[in-house]
Amino acid sequence: MNLKQSIRAGYGLVAVLAVGVGALGVLDWQRHQARPAPQAEAGVVTVTVTDRACEPNQLTVPAGRVTFSIVNRSQRVLEWEILDGVMVLEERENIAPGLAQRLVARLSPGEYAITCGLLGNPRGRLVVTPGEGAPAAGPDMRALIGPMAEYKVFLTMEGQELAAAIDQMAEEIASGQDARESLEQAQALYQHLRPASRMVQADLDAAIDARAADYAQGEADPGFSGFNRLAIALQAHDEAAQPLAERLRQDVSQLLARLDAAMVPPDRMLAGAALMAREAAGTADPALAKAMLAGVEKIGTLLAEAAKPRDPGAPAKLAGLMQRAAQALEGTDADARRQALDAVAEALSSLRETLGLG
Repeated sequence: MNLKQSIRAGYGLVAVLAVGVGALGVLDWQRHQARPAPQAEAGVVTVTVTDRACEPNQLTVPAGRVTFSIVNRSQRVLEWEILDGVMVLEERENIAPGLAQRLVARLSPGEYAITCGLLGNPRGRLVVTPGEGAPAAGPDMRALIGPMAEYKVFLTMEGQELAAAIDQMAEEIASGQDARESLEQAQALYQHLRPASRMVQADLDAAIDARAADYAQGEADPGFSGFNRLAIALQAHDEAAQPLAERLRQDVSQLLARLDAAMVPPDRMLAGAALMAREAAGTADPALAKAMLAGVEKIGTLLAEAAKPRDPGAPAKLAGLMQRAAQALEGTDADARRQALDAVAEALSSLRETLGLG
């Protein structure tokens, strides 16, 4: 069974989602939201990332709003992530060697992993202790069931298109055709899903869309696969292209199955969209950056509409910021692009508070 057939097999489940989400996903997510209120910032937690590890490798912070300063003492541009199992909770990307960036996270009590440079490096540990304060005002669940259901439908339909594109690409490679254009189309389609895929399955997302710089041996690293590794093989007419394409097809099939089984709650939708907005700012390929923004816009539009009872101007404000970001991506000014996309990310983070998502 090819990817397209696999997606179609589960497509009928989407028709009953609007009912099912109220009975299953929303109840679990609502319990997840019963957390202490974010606390005032008590200071900045500094994490230094070297070529091999984080210093310190274990952190303890109180629940609520925490500001981290991530210092890059390695020889590579890096990203720093807070992971809850396979899900990315927060992330800061493109930290240049010798520089630092701040990340403001809203954390619930529990134990989390932190990434420390290269994908092969051991992960650190983040312990979040219970905080004090009254419970935060909860979200209006009636306003959020619709956006959650509509986003689930969006993921299914986009997944079907991605599956078809990858099947076509793999067939072209197997028959000896030039599949580079098909690869580019499939990679752009994948960006529409990444706000969810990074939240649901960070490890699979890394395998599918990693960069050579994420690995110790670069392009020669045996762990390097996915779209970017396959692009290198196709450019060089490498015989490895066919097995790489088959591995990519298997990884995407597995990811789409997990997305089909998962319910992405609104707080994770917005967190994933904010991460992708910031990633788009540092993406050199304009087509990929625009595809990232399209995935971001879908989430922002759905949840800005849901925020109207609490903030009537939310949809118009976000639409203006999205338009400015789209215009910046058409230009060549890297600073203007970064500022416009950072503004989108900040607006998405503000929506979390407006909706009562913490």
